[in-house]
Amino acid sequence: MRRIPAVLIVLVLAAAACSDDSEASNVCDFRDELRTSVQDLRDVNVREDGIQELDDQLTVVLADVDQFRDAAAESAAGLAPQVDTLRTSVQALQTELQSGAPAGELVVSAISALADISADWDALSAAAAAECE
Repeated sequence: MRRIPAVLIVLVLAAAACSDDSEASNVCDFRDELRTSVQDLRDVNVREDGIQELDDQLTVVLADVDQFRDAAAESAAGLAPQVDTLRTSVQALQTELQSGAPAGELVVSAISALADISADWDALSAAAAAECE
Protein backbone atom coordinates (compact mmCIF):
# COMPACT_ATOMS: atom_id res chain seq x y z
CA MET A 1 0.00 0.00 0.00
CA ARG A 2 1.32 3.41 -0.94
CA ARG A 3 1.47 6.17 1.66
CA ILE A 4 0.32 9.69 0.90
CA PRO A 5 2.78 12.23 2.18
CA ALA A 6 1.48 14.28 5.09
CA VAL A 7 2.37 17.50 3.27
CA LEU A 8 0.04 16.58 0.40
CA ILE A 9 -2.83 15.93 2.80
CA VAL A 10 -2.26 19.27 4.53
CA LEU A 11 -2.22 21.09 1.17
CA VAL A 12 -5.48 19.45 0.07
CA LEU A 13 -7.18 20.33 3.34
CA ALA A 14 -5.88 23.91 3.19
CA ALA A 15 -7.16 24.30 -0.38
CA ALA A 16 -10.59 23.06 0.68
CA ALA A 17 -10.68 25.56 3.55
CA CYS A 18 -9.70 28.41 1.23
CA SER A 19 -12.42 27.36 -1.21
CA ASP A 20 -15.04 27.64 1.54
CA ASP A 21 -13.68 31.06 2.56
CA SER A 22 -13.75 32.17 -1.07
CA GLU A 23 -17.38 31.11 -1.47
CA ALA A 24 -18.33 32.94 1.73
CA SER A 25 -16.42 36.00 0.57
CA ASN A 26 -18.22 35.89 -2.78
CA VAL A 27 -21.59 35.67 -1.03
CA CYS A 28 -20.62 38.53 1.27
CA ASP A 29 -19.44 40.70 -1.62
CA PHE A 30 -22.72 40.22 -3.46
CA ARG A 31 -24.65 40.76 -0.23
CA ASP A 32 -22.90 44.10 0.17
CA GLU A 33 -23.75 45.08 -3.41
CA LEU A 34 -27.36 44.07 -2.84
CA ARG A 35 -27.45 46.04 0.42
CA THR A 36 -26.32 49.13 -1.48
CA SER A 37 -28.89 48.73 -4.25
CA VAL A 38 -31.70 48.13 -1.73
CA GLN A 39 -30.62 51.25 0.16
CA ASP A 40 -30.60 53.20 -3.10
CA LEU A 41 -34.11 51.89 -3.74
CA ARG A 42 -35.21 53.04 -0.29
CA ASP A 43 -33.73 56.46 -1.05
CA VAL A 44 -35.82 57.01 -4.18
CA ASN A 45 -38.36 59.75 -3.52
CA VAL A 46 -41.17 58.72 -5.85
CA ARG A 47 -42.89 62.08 -5.63
CA GLU A 48 -39.72 64.00 -6.55
CA ASP A 49 -37.79 61.45 -8.64
CA GLY A 50 -40.76 59.88 -10.38
CA ILE A 51 -41.99 56.39 -11.12
CA GLN A 52 -39.35 55.83 -13.81
CA GLU A 53 -36.52 56.34 -11.32
CA LEU A 54 -38.13 53.81 -9.00
CA ASP A 55 -38.54 51.34 -11.87
CA ASP A 56 -34.91 51.84 -12.92
CA GLN A 57 -33.69 51.16 -9.39
CA LEU A 58 -35.87 48.05 -9.17
CA THR A 59 -34.05 46.75 -12.25
CA VAL A 60 -30.73 47.27 -10.47
CA VAL A 61 -32.01 45.48 -7.36
CA LEU A 62 -33.25 42.53 -9.44
CA ALA A 63 -29.85 42.18 -11.10
CA ASP A 64 -28.14 42.24 -7.71
CA VAL A 65 -30.63 39.74 -6.27
CA ASP A 66 -29.84 37.38 -9.14
CA GLN A 67 -26.08 37.73 -8.61
CA PHE A 68 -26.50 37.13 -4.89
CA ARG A 69 -28.76 34.13 -5.53
CA ASP A 70 -26.17 32.58 -7.82
CA ALA A 71 -23.38 33.12 -5.29
CA ALA A 72 -25.49 31.89 -2.38
CA ALA A 73 -26.56 28.75 -4.26
CA GLU A 74 -23.07 27.38 -3.72
CA SER A 75 -22.95 28.27 -0.03
CA ALA A 76 -24.19 26.13 2.80
CA ALA A 77 -26.26 28.95 4.29
CA GLY A 78 -29.57 27.90 2.70
CA LEU A 79 -30.62 31.41 1.72
CA ALA A 80 -32.84 30.46 -1.23
CA PRO A 81 -36.18 31.04 0.54
CA GLN A 82 -35.24 34.56 1.64
CA VAL A 83 -33.74 35.39 -1.76
CA ASP A 84 -36.86 34.15 -3.55
CA THR A 85 -39.12 36.16 -1.25
CA LEU A 86 -37.17 39.36 -1.89
CA ARG A 87 -37.08 38.73 -5.63
CA THR A 88 -40.83 38.12 -5.73
CA SER A 89 -41.52 41.37 -3.87
CA VAL A 90 -39.28 43.38 -6.19
CA GLN A 91 -40.81 41.81 -9.30
CA ALA A 92 -44.34 42.45 -8.00
CA LEU A 93 -43.64 46.16 -7.54
CA GLN A 94 -41.97 46.41 -10.93
CA THR A 95 -44.96 44.72 -12.57
CA GLU A 96 -47.29 47.12 -10.78
CA LEU A 97 -45.28 50.13 -11.94
CA GLN A 98 -45.42 48.93 -15.53
CA SER A 99 -49.17 48.27 -15.39
CA GLY A 100 -50.16 51.69 -16.67
CA ALA A 101 -52.20 52.51 -13.55
CA PRO A 102 -52.63 56.19 -12.66
CA ALA A 103 -49.57 57.74 -11.01
CA GLY A 104 -51.43 58.44 -7.75
CA GLU A 105 -52.33 54.78 -7.38
CA LEU A 106 -48.79 53.74 -8.21
CA VAL A 107 -47.34 55.98 -5.53
CA VAL A 108 -49.63 54.46 -2.89
CA SER A 109 -48.82 50.94 -4.08
CA ALA A 110 -45.11 51.73 -4.16
CA ILE A 111 -45.03 52.94 -0.57
CA SER A 112 -46.61 49.71 0.65
CA ALA A 113 -44.47 47.52 -1.59
CA LEU A 114 -41.27 49.28 -0.55
CA ALA A 115 -42.07 48.46 3.08
CA ASP A 116 -42.43 44.79 2.07
CA ILE A 117 -39.15 44.88 0.14
CA SER A 118 -37.39 46.45 3.14
CA ALA A 119 -38.72 43.74 5.44
CA ASP A 120 -37.71 41.02 2.97
CA TRP A 121 -34.22 42.51 2.69
CA ASP A 122 -33.91 42.66 6.47
CA ALA A 123 -34.84 38.96 6.72
CA LEU A 124 -32.32 38.02 4.02
CA SER A 125 -29.60 40.15 5.54
CA ALA A 126 -30.14 38.57 8.96
CA ALA A 127 -30.03 35.07 7.46
CA ALA A 128 -26.82 35.89 5.55
CA ALA A 129 -25.13 37.44 8.58
CA ALA A 130 -23.78 34.12 9.84
CA GLU A 131 -22.20 33.44 6.45
CA CYS A 132 -20.39 36.76 6.46
CA GLU A 133 -19.05 37.03 10.00
